[in-house]
Amino acid sequence: MSHYLNLHEPACCTAVGNHVPTVETGTLRQLAARLGGLLWTWDQRYRQRRQLRELPTRLLRDIGINATEARLEASKPFWIA
Repeated sequence: MSHYLNLHEPACCTAVGNHVPTVETGTLRQLAARLGGLLWTWDQRYRQRRQLRELPTRLLRDIGINATEARLEASKPFWIA
């Protein structure tokens, strides 16, 4: 079954008979927005954890965490909250 994007007529995402399911443009925009938001979040986590890894002990104390806690947080992959 081939899939295509039909921008000319509104449709739901279910197949009827021999018709190929279509996707509404709004749905694609929502998906793109969510994907963009996810990529932004991942980038922010990566940057923040890299910066956390570089903070001196004195500044870690200022934010209320110790070196072990900072190392554990900084070692998490960016896709894990």
